[in-house]
Amino acid sequence: MKTTKLGKIIALTAALGLFTPLLSSARDLYLLSWKGTKYTTSDSGRIIATRYSERDIIAKCAADNGITDVRSLAYVYVANEMDTEVVFAATGETVCEVFQLENSFTAVPSADGSQTVRQAFVFNEAHGEALGSAFGIEKAKRNTDGALTTYGYKGTFQFSIPEENAVYSGTFTTGKRIKDTASQ
Repeated sequence: MKTTKLGKIIALTAALGLFTPLLSSARDLYLLSWKGTKYTTSDSGRIIATRYSERDIIAKCAADNGITDVRSLAYVYVANEMDTEVVFAATGETVCEVFQLENSFTAVPSADGSQTVRQAFVFNEAHGEALGSAFGIEKAKRNTDGALTTYGYKGTFQFSIPEENAVYSGTFTTGKRIKDTASQ
């Protein structure tokens, strides 16, 4: 009897171990509109202001990774990781991690958790120190299991890339959800 029960426990444990990756939760990916201005200087020393958007971020990521079909890519905010990435739009698979907002932030949530005012320092993987900051208001609704059902995040950003001698400022807004099949 004991060996039969033990055998069943071992079989059940092994089966759960095989299915656990299938049960893991996907990342919460939302299209991200990132629009602003890039300030730098010309060869003659004059300040130049040019438009800057998620398209520039996607184009750089595609070029850095040898991807020619930029339409297959999307710039997203990963709500449950508090960072931004360029992903394959069809699968949510990460191509480039762009900015991390989870390293140092202050969040002021409403009592019911449906709204959060957040100030975060902006980091990237190439620099050890913060490049700037972002401020935004996050609105979220969750089901009884705690999964996001609706989500929105709007705000402003300002940061600099020292080696480019450039300062960026603008606004961001999340859009529709991108299905993440890559991390399931």
